[in-house]
Amino acid sequence: MAIIARDAADRVAQLIALAEDLAAFAQAEAEAIKARRLPASGAAQTEKIGLANVFRLEMSHLQADPSLIAKASKSDLKRLKEACASLEEASASHRDALEALKQVSEGLLQAMAEEAMRQKAGADARYSAQGGRQTSGGSPAVALDRRA
Repeated sequence: MAIIARDAADRVAQLIALAEDLAAFAQAEAEAIKARRLPASGAAQTEKIGLANVFRLEMSHLQADPSLIAKASKSDLKRLKEACASLEEASASHRDALEALKQVSEGLLQAMAEEAMRQKAGADARYSAQGGRQTSGGSPAVALDRRA
């Protein structure tokens, strides 16, 4: 899907709207992650991906053919640059929130793996009925739920 514009001003207006919508999605997801809530999924995620694809495609078209917006007013072009800068800032905030979430998740998994190994080592210290050391055959079970 691509933008269908009447002229350069219309194309710029649509690009501004796309950038603003994408920035809003990125900011909302970053805030949700920081508040320890799940980001949007389903239809909202599909819409965000569609908008991002259209924006990427349009930026590629503009890079290949800058004349598509050459006749737009200077004020419209300035607004487009500002919208793109806002999108970049929101994307950076989103990226930082995802990176923090990734580090926390990896830390939790590492701690769980270490605890499982510690428990397994403790389980191996049992004695059999004959007085010798008895080792268990497998790893301890680990259960995860939404509280984990």
